[in-house]
Amino acid sequence: MFDPLSAILQRIRYLDETLDEPAKVIFLGDYIDYGPSTRQVVDLLLQTREQRQTIFLCGNHEDLLLQFLEGSPLFQQYGNVWFRGNGGQDTVASFTQSPDIFRRVYRTPEEYCKFSPEEFRLPPKYLAFFTSLLYGHSETFAAGHDEVQVGFCHASLFQPDPDPLQPELHDTVTIEQQLALRSYDQFHQFCTRHDMWIEQSHIWNRQEPSGRFGDFLLVQGHTPTCCLSTLGIPVGNYDVESDLPFVTFVRPDVKARLTPRRLYFEAALDEVVSINIDTGAVYGGALTALGIGEESLAMGELDVIQARVSGNHRNWNDIEHFVMRFADGLRKTGKPSNGKTEAQKTGANPCVTD
Repeated sequence: MFDPLSAILQRIRYLDETLDEPAKVIFLGDYIDYGPSTRQVVDLLLQTREQRQTIFLCGNHEDLLLQFLEGSPLFQQYGNVWFRGNGGQDTVASFTQSPDIFRRVYRTPEEYCKFSPEEFRLPPKYLAFFTSLLYGHSETFAAGHDEVQVGFCHASLFQPDPDPLQPELHDTVTIEQQLALRSYDQFHQFCTRHDMWIEQSHIWNRQEPSGRFGDFLLVQGHTPTCCLSTLGIPVGNYDVESDLPFVTFVRPDVKARLTPRRLYFEAALDEVVSINIDTGAVYGGALTALGIGEESLAMGELDVIQARVSGNHRNWNDIEHFVMRFADGLRKTGKPSNGKTEAQKTGANPCVTD
């Protein structure tokens, strides 16, 4: 989604003027597929890397590209799943100038399944970018006298259910291990070692969290917020058509109020389990960035910047910038619970956004 990405990065550059140094930008993955602009998007990311600190995480779509190039067991067993419903044809077409390849990848499955990794001649700088993607990241922010640990990954982290007969298995997959995975090889070796099906992993996982991710507040994407109800994920009174971030708390039915400049939750920031910022740009919704700063964290606030795909790009109205405010800020409700709760529900976003 090249246009909204450009608009958001432009706004971040504008906001840099209020900071001592340019903001670090952490990208959550899914830069490719489902559209004609993959190459332009990656070029913009590479340009951004030259201008500021950046962290690029791997999404499930980039991982599919790498699995295709590697001839992974998934592709050997199930065929070209990257092309079959995941938009890989659009990425190949974006990087190739060959009319013959263009025609072949858009033909029947019998035709595109014969397309081989050797024929996908990805220029070296793009291959280097995809192979450098991280599979998890974490940051620790000072917030007054407190610290806030934030985990970043493409999808929701895996939370194993403890086996009462073998309780030691509960500790074989930890939050820290998942966030520390740095490369394609590390990630797939980790999945193999723990006998983890890829859809359980934190580049594919859509399961609702059963509680806090240890001491981490999780920022993720992957599951478009407009699809939550369709996927059977409990949403409480969150409006899936609102294009707002989806916030999950340790307790259900957290109340919220929305004004033109603020989304106010009647819960402390300590009670947040995860914030899903995939607000459905690919479905015509918005591309969302979350601003995290030490001063704002101390006040229990997070900035939200959104560029709507169908927005007005003639002037600054193509960007919406507001604050998510959490009642009482940090450490006002005691140590967050790490245990299970009943159905984890978001704070109540009103049905109408302004």
